Amino acid sequence: MLPFHPMDSMILVAFAVCICAQFRVKGTFSKWSRTPAARGLTGYEAARLLLDASGLRNVPIEPVRSSLTDHYDPVHRIVRLSAVNFASATAPFLFLAVLLFTSSTLIAVMPKY
Repeated sequence: MLPFHPMDSMILVAFAVCICAQFRVKGTFSKWSRTPAARGLTGYEAARLLLDASGLRNVPIEPVRSSLTDHYDPVHRIVRLSAVNFASATAPFLFLAVLLFTSSTLIAVMPKY
């Protein structure tokens, strides 16, 4: 009898892939965080412009304390940007704001159940 189940190795491989992906995302984010945004907009300003242009003026944007935890809360209909993304005018922070905009636009136009 084997001391471990054959699926245990699959779990370890999946865990290793997740850890590698996390380090790669953080490394790429760190590298590009030194690149200023072309228009000098902060994450908040970019998200607000996109939401307003789509008629979603009632969707608030608020900062949160943690890092890389930007998200759209569909229950409360709020875009939450990490504090550094909220105030920073660099390329990856604007990308996150645009990414959140697209998800909030899709969810905000859906009816509540």
